[in-house]
Amino acid sequence: MMTPRRKSKDGREGVALLLALVFIVLLAALVTDFMYRIHVEATLVESSNSNHEALLAARSGVATAMSILHADRIGNSEETLEVDQAGMYDSLDEPWAEGGDVVSFNDDLVNMSIVDEYSKINLNALIFETSTASGDTGEAVHEILELVVRDVFMVDLELELDPTDVILDWLDADDIPRPNGAESDYYESLDPPFSCKNGPMDSIEELLLLPSITPEIFFGLPDPEEELELELEEDGEAAEPIPLSDLFTVHGHPEGRLNINTTSPGFIELMLEMSEGYRPGFLTLDMSAYESQMESEFPFFDTEQQLLEAGYLPKRQQPLGGGGAGNDNNPSNDNENTNDTNSNGGGEGIMPPPMFTVESNVFRIQADGQSGETGVRVEAYVFRDPSDKQGGESEPQLFRILDWRVVQ
Repeated sequence: MMTPRRKSKDGREGVALLLALVFIVLLAALVTDFMYRIHVEATLVESSNSNHEALLAARSGVATAMSILHADRIGNSEETLEVDQAGMYDSLDEPWAEGGDVVSFNDDLVNMSIVDEYSKINLNALIFETSTASGDTGEAVHEILELVVRDVFMVDLELELDPTDVILDWLDADDIPRPNGAESDYYESLDPPFSCKNGPMDSIEELLLLPSITPEIFFGLPDPEEELELELEEDGEAAEPIPLSDLFTVHGHPEGRLNINTTSPGFIELMLEMSEGYRPGFLTLDMSAYESQMESEFPFFDTEQQLLEAGYLPKRQQPLGGGGAGNDNNPSNDNENTNDTNSNGGGEGIMPPPMFTVESNVFRIQADGQSGETGVRVEAYVFRDPSDKQGGESEPQLFRILDWRVVQ
């Protein structure tokens, strides 16, 4: 009698082992994917926290800078009460103008700096809109500033094409292009099309929308071809390009004045030169007097009265006009009518404008916050109220934010 043969389990055991291996591989893949997702989410959360902490540090830097500007205002007010000749002024020897120091907020770091916007040429002051029948000096300011801007572009920046007409067409209210300008018909032909602003600029970056203002010109980037030529020359050196934001602003003095205590000597010399060209004898000061003032024990001006006595401001508000007849600084003319439109060859009622001031109300605050490896920059343009009364419900705020930018 034959005994039944037992079926071999080797085949089934092999299949089971294979299925177990496949299951282990799939489980390992799922676990790996899960751990990877957890790691990514944890990294994102950590980055988000670092970014938030860096932003808080930068915002704290802006607040600290505003407190420094506030303390400067209070200090000037106290000096005005104690010393008769002192006044509300801003100069580069004050704490707000010192180089930015790294400050620690909790475990984060922030570096902040403050720049006076009244030390730059206000492009929005190029366009003068008549607001009163007489006594307005804005048109004269506009004409002198236009000469200054053209000189900066063509002489200092050495541009082949002067973009001043383009800027003026962007700012003015009409659609009539200047000889080298552009109006809406040009901008609407672009891809994508847009309209000409025909109004004051909200940001200096609007210059990038204008023809002939390239990113290299705006940001002050070196010309690659010029750098190559200098490399081929022995001891070749070129002047470092200057960003337009260091020369011009849209948040400067509304009348186009410059703070003589904070602006560059080059701007002062250029203003004096263009004012003299606009009307001989308008100002009696030359740069030697400025250099002498800078070498004195206190090189900055406290009050506009000091500017007047030094010759930086016209002593008589007479109409501007061609020719040098009628010196503003002649004391024998003190009793004449200051609104006489015929005293200087016909000024059509345009009065000579003061081109300088000693006080500033708008500042650019830049704060760089650092948390771990994450950095955030906050750039704020703030208006500091020049009045002495703040804090009440009906009183204006001490600071008003004109522009706020976050770069991450």
